[in-house]
Amino acid sequence: YRKQLLPQLAADAPRLNKAKASVPMPEKQAPLVLLQCDVINLQALKDGKKTRVLNIIDRFTKYTVQEALERETQDECAQVIVDFVDTVRDLTVDGEWPWETVLLCDNGASFGKSFKEQIESYEPKITIRHSEAYVPLSLIEGSNRQWRAVTRRYLGAMGLPENRWYGWAHPRGRGFTLRAINALLNSKKDAS
Repeated sequence: YRKQLLPQLAADAPRLNKAKASVPMPEKQAPLVLLQCDVINLQALKDGKKTRVLNIIDRFTKYTVQEALERETQDECAQVIVDFVDTVRDLTVDGEWPWETVLLCDNGASFGKSFKEQIESYEPKITIRHSEAYVPLSLIEGSNRQWRAVTRRYLGAMGLPENRWYGWAHPRGRGFTLRAINALLNSKKDAS
């Protein structure tokens, strides 16, 4: 065994590839500096009028926010972001958006010119950037997979059918199931 191990220990270690780790610069290591958003299509699992979920994730804290959509229009997606901005403003001392933010979106039809104009005119400190074509936004795509997995487990544990992810007819109010899933998703270890 030692004869086999010695050449492995004596061999030169492979050179580190700088592209493997994506660590933001220190000035970018703060909440709400870099956000990503994407739409999860649940057309086959329609819950009431809701057919999709807009998922927003903060790159630094990994905190996510989801909101159900009916049609995935640019106006509907922009309204979700505007509501998110208003919530953050309500939580700050001065009622203002805290600092410059970049919101990364894919090149989908729901994040087009009208979406960009609505968000950037409503909150000038937010800049909308689109990803390169055919280059996935890995953080949000991973968050989408986690959302689907948590949703599947939650619905199974609660004995609900798979098309009740929103909670359209929930006794505690519309959207209760989606809020519960969001709370579970944000209670994972790597969320702040």
